[in-house]
Amino acid sequence: MCLPIENPINFLTSSRIKLICSSGLEKNDKLKLIKNLRLKAESIRTTASVMVKNEKDFCSRIVFDNLECEYKNFISMLEGIEHACQSK
Repeated sequence: MCLPIENPINFLTSSRIKLICSSGLEKNDKLKLIKNLRLKAESIRTTASVMVKNEKDFCSRIVFDNLECEYKNFISMLEGIEHACQSK
């Protein structure tokens, strides 16, 4: 089994903290942060998707499937924040 280098749960937690603290950033800096978070989140989601397909153990597949769903939701949230930020 090939696991991602960065712990995906830690990434979600630290990303949320960064988003909460981003209120003081200029618009362009906030958009850059969101873009970087989205790109990394998409990478982790893709990795989880591949692992769901390749994993033989049922429990592991369920965990990776759940992780993929969490990241889909997170990416959707980032896209919403990005859109709101661009509209200002």
